This record gives sequence, structure tokens and C-alpha cells, in this order.
Amino acid sequence: MASVSVNLHARNRNEDEILIFSSLGDAKAHIKKEEIETNNRYIIGYSTKNFGNSVVTSSSHKVCWVHGVNPYMYVSLGHQVLKCHHGTDKNKKKKMEKEKTKTFSSEQHSYAKKKTRHALQPSKKMDCPASIILKEVLIFTPEEGSSSELDKKMAASNVRSDLSKGIKKIMVVFPNVEHKYHTSGENAGLLQRIDSDVASKIKELVVEDGVANVEEMQRHLTSFVTKNVTPAPSKTNRRFAPTKKVIRYHMNKAAKKGCDSSDDQHNLVQLAIECVRFYIKEAFLEKIESEPYLSTMRQVKGLQDQELLKILSEDKHLVGAYVEHVLVREALAAIFVAFTGDTYTNANVECCSIIHRSTLRAMQAACAIGEAKKNELLNRYKHISGKC
Repeated sequence: MASVSVNLHARNRNEDEILIFSSLGDAKAHIKKEEIETNNRYIIGYSTKNFGNSVVTSSSHKVCWVHGVNPYMYVSLGHQVLKCHHGTDKNKKKKMEKEKTKTFSSEQHSYAKKKTRHALQPSKKMDCPASIILKEVLIFTPEEGSSSELDKKMAASNVRSDLSKGIKKIMVVFPNVEHKYHTSGENAGLLQRIDSDVASKIKELVVEDGVANVEEMQRHLTSFVTKNVTPAPSKTNRRFAPTKKVIRYHMNKAAKKGCDSSDDQHNLVQLAIECVRFYIKEAFLEKIESEPYLSTMRQVKGLQDQELLKILSEDKHLVGAYVEHVLVREALAAIFVAFTGDTYTNANVECCSIIHRSTLRAMQAACAIGEAKKNELLNRYKHISGKC
């Protein structure tokens, strides 16, 4: 659908609605409430560096006046522009180049994979001009009677001389520009992405409560939205009522992340290793000095088995194997039993599985590094191998 872009700067600024908030969180909450009531949604189109935590960098800031019943002056420290999610497509050129590449590839090769599904609408971007402007400002109250141009210039000069007297606020400007070129009202929420709070709730229910059924997850989300989202959103708003496909995607994502080494399993292994290190340092070795405590056995104590004591004292390489295959597993099992209250047998099985998965991930990473190194060497010496 062809549309004509509307310049935001060409609007009548006197018709804009301006609201002042004490914090960025309050401003975002008001905008979200506005989005729910109108079934519209805004995304960040542009933002200055460190918006929300901006600092005064110089005394040459422009001093602006806002007239009305209670006039005031303000100095802008930074701003952020929120665009309608049906606004301008910033990646339009890249998408067109990618589409040309796909078309050329399919023409050159008859065996190229054909798409089984076709999007009726290539993008939800419709060049909607609607936007919201957030400004981080310092507000100053002028003296009474400052109405002439000379008085205003003097007041602005006094403000620049000491910006520390200003009160930091968040100014939200609602330009008098209407939404265009896309569906509005009840059906406007059908193309909205899932809300971040709803996505976080899905992850929490999967990881902590073990919810694995999509229908059950839908019931939990309905209850969560009813209790925590005000005003009540439309039932057709996919931001708060996502489809089963979207819910399943986020459930799988949360489950996969829960199995990652960066989560609980990794923390469990690290905790066990720290326990083992402490045990070896305190119970096995009296003197560490500058040598790594696993490289050699100095004065071993705390072992009841004299034969094992003798073997470990003579073979420093066996110490590492003993730590890896005995102490780490025992420490893992002990921590698992303490945390879960499960039996030692189940703890041992689970901990062995954790160690095996960690070893497999390490081997896969090593193979990937080896393959990359191999390709690098082949490219470096391909002129020699070609002559052979």
C-alpha cells in the first residue's frame, strides 16, 4: 500500500499535548496505559546516548520556554523518539537486496529450495507518522513578571550560569499527528508482538513451576494479565493474549535456556569445584607456596587409606584424575542431596549426567576450534598443496 510520509517537524507544535513526569518509569507506565487503551504500540525509533541518565556536559544548552497558566523554562539533556510499530521500515533497502539475491539464486539453480509458505503482506511497516517524543529536561521556574523579551533573555542567562538549580524531569510530548495507513481500534492488536512482562512470566512458569502444556500456560497467562495489567486489554490484542504458536516458542526457548551451562547446572558445577578446591587446600596440603596445588603432593593428610596416600604422593598426575573422577563427583552429589533432599543414588545419576554433558560441550568446542584452525592452515598453504 503506497503512502506519503508526514514530516514530524512540519506539525503545529502549539497543538501538542505535553506531560511532565518525575521519572522515566512513570513516563513509560503512562505510555503503556495509553497503548492498551488505544490498541496501538510504539517502539524506539531514535534515542540519544545514556537517555534517562544524562548529565550536563556544558553551559551552552538552549533554554526553552513553555507558556501557559504556569510558565516555566527547561533545558533538554537528551531525547528519545518512539515511533508507531507500523512506521517507517529502516531495513527496507536490505530486504530488497536480499529478495533480489534469492530470486537470482533460484533462477541460476533449479534445485534451490522453494518456499512453501508465502506472506500476503511482506511487512507490517506502513509509514505511519504517529510518534511520541520523550525529553530528559532540567526545569526552572522564572521570576514573576518575566514577560518581556529582555526579561526572558536575562532569565535564560541566569539559568545557563547555574544549571544545578534545575529539577530533572521527563517531558512527554504527544504530537498532534494521527495514526494513518493501518488498521485502528479493536483489530489493531492482531499484529502486535508479545509483551516483555508476559514473556518473562512464561519463562518463570517453565523454569520454576515446570509448566509444559500450552493450554495450561494460556490459563496462567490469562490470570496473570487480569491481575497485573490495567486497564484490561482487548482479548484480540496479541501483546497480552499471544497465540499458541508464540507461547510454544517462548516455552521451548525458556526450556532450552534452562538446560544451558550458563544457568543452574553451571552454577552447581562451579559450586562443587569450589568446595573441592577448598577441601584440597585445607585438608590435603599444609603448604601451597607458589606451586599449583594440583601439580604436586607435598604433605598429604586426612586420608585413612595408607596405600592411596602412598600412590597419590608418588604420582602427581593421578592427583588430577582423583580430583576429577572422585572428589568432584562426590562434592556434586553432596550438594545435590543438600539442595533437593533426594536420595544419593538419584543425585549420583544426575551429577554424572551433568559432568558428561559438560565434557561433551567441551569436546564439541575443541573440535570447532580445531576445524577453524585446519581451514586457516589450508588457506595459508594452499599454494604449496596445489603444487604437490
